[in-house]
Amino acid sequence: LVIELDNNKELGLVITPPKTAEYIVSSLGKIDKDQKILDPCVGPGIFIKKLLEYGIDENQIYTYDINSKFKYEIERLGVFFKEQDSLITLYPDSYNEFDFIIGNPPYLNKASTYVRKNRNKLKRIYGKINAHETYAMFLVNSIWRLKEGGKLGFITSDSFLTLSTHRKLRKFILSNCIINEILLAPKNLFSNQNVSTSPVIIILTKCTGQKNKMNRENNTMKIVPRVKNEDDYKSTINFN
Repeated sequence: LVIELDNNKELGLVITPPKTAEYIVSSLGKIDKDQKILDPCVGPGIFIKKLLEYGIDENQIYTYDINSKFKYEIERLGVFFKEQDSLITLYPDSYNEFDFIIGNPPYLNKASTYVRKNRNKLKRIYGKINAHETYAMFLVNSIWRLKEGGKLGFITSDSFLTLSTHRKLRKFILSNCIINEILLAPKNLFSNQNVSTSPVIIILTKCTGQKNKMNRENNTMKIVPRVKNEDDYKSTINFN
């Protein structure tokens, strides 16, 4: 178990608790039979299992991960799996491809082995947005992969909400999306995995272009202050 946790930490992998995964899946809204869903960093497939429990057809679900060790578990569920680095593997047909994107992207900073090893490639793709941490790059990457009107549900560190280093990322999100919800998840959500971070759930809809500027600016988002535990997610008492 210790070795497995150490490996996960090196990969920036944080396992999403089932109740949190279920809440994010439920926040996506209606998913039609002809729509495609992607988890770009699927890991052991917590979100995939929840999607299947919700009755989503396995042929609608696509998964990517840099680590091949998850291939057997995901394919055993009948779901498509592709071993690839989603951050770097971007082709012309990668853009505007999916109706929904869901996940818990890796938490790696610029001092990590992965970022140092791929620094030049990552800078070439994400440098203009000044995205240093992998979760921030996944946000940008996934917005690119979403179709217009497509919806994203992620749980990440909340640092992008306030840090000056993420100013360009915030501008990118506000220029390309309607933010449906920001929910500050429990501080101790990942404490049993030796991960210290303040997590946030963000739900957004891709809404680009000058013609949609008023829609983006006039959008009313749901903002939920820090909840104490997962059972508080669906409480409608305390939100703005």
